[in-house]
Amino acid sequence: MITVVELQRDDRAPGERVQPRQRILVVDDNEPTRRLYATVLARSGYEVETVEDGEAGWRALHAEEHDPANFDLLITDNDMPKLSGLELVKKLRNARWDLPIILASGSAPFQTESLEITEFLPKPFALDLLVKAVKSALALGPAEHFNFQSTGKHDL
Repeated sequence: MITVVELQRDDRAPGERVQPRQRILVVDDNEPTRRLYATVLARSGYEVETVEDGEAGWRALHAEEHDPANFDLLITDNDMPKLSGLELVKKLRNARWDLPIILASGSAPFQTESLEITEFLPKPFALDLLVKAVKSALALGPAEHFNFQSTGKHDL
C-alpha cells in the first residue's frame, strides 16, 4: 500500500521555502510511524509517499510513474519483513542510484560506510530532528550527501 500525503498547512518559518517537487519516500513497517513522519514532513512542505517494507519501497522506486529520479530522499527503517532497510539501500547502491538516504532505526547497523547513508537517526528521536535531517540531506550536493552521520539518541 502506498500513501501519498500533501497538506496545505505550512509550519515553515516566514520566508523559508522548500524547493519545488522535493519528494520523500518513507519506508517503515510500523503504520503509525509512517503516518507520523508523513504528517510532520508534509507540514514542512514536502510531498511524502509511504510504503510498508523494503520490498514495497523497491517497487515504488521502480514503478513506471515513479522514476527513481523523481524522489529526492529516502527515509527507511532497517528491521522490516521481506526486505530490510539495509538490503534496500544495497540494492539502490548496486543500481548506482545516488539518492540521499536517512536510516531511522532502533539499532545502529554495522559496516554502513560502503552504503553511503547520509544520516542515521536512532529511534526514538525528536521529530524536529527528523525535519532537520531532511533539510540537511536535501541541501547537500550530490557528492556531499554520502557522509554517514548520527544525530545521537533523543527522546520524543
